[in-house]
Amino acid sequence: MKRTILRAAVVPVLAAVAFGTAAPSACAATSGPSVAVNKIFLGKGIVASVDVSFDYVCTDATDRVAVELVSGATTLKATKAKSALECDGAKHTSFVEWAARTIATDTPAKATAGLYGKKGELQAPVSEKTMKPGYGLPPFGN
Repeated sequence: MKRTILRAAVVPVLAAVAFGTAAPSACAATSGPSVAVNKIFLGKGIVASVDVSFDYVCTDATDRVAVELVSGATTLKATKAKSALECDGAKHTSFVEWAARTIATDTPAKATAGLYGKKGELQAPVSEKTMKPGYGLPPFGN
């Protein structure tokens, strides 16, 4: 009887993982700090802006996310402090914005993002993305 119960419980879980329909939730909870650049875009608003959106996972040891954007001779840098981040170990999306700035849309721009600890140490590999910026809106959230 125990064998049947075990088989009934394990087979659906293994099948779901094998077919990619479910991921073990424990993996998401135990993943370490990370950052990934999503998109480079020009904000559509009253004041022109350049925005970079990114996904991140941070912990209590995280101090900031540093973002740099290079487009031709223009280099823009921004820092998002821990107070503006949700450091609960879950994946979140955020963005940085440079108001009253613009970059060319016909040439690729390169954005990098790094997640740093309280002593200035890099907590995760630096993420980099090169793309031609388009127009868009920042993601919902912070």
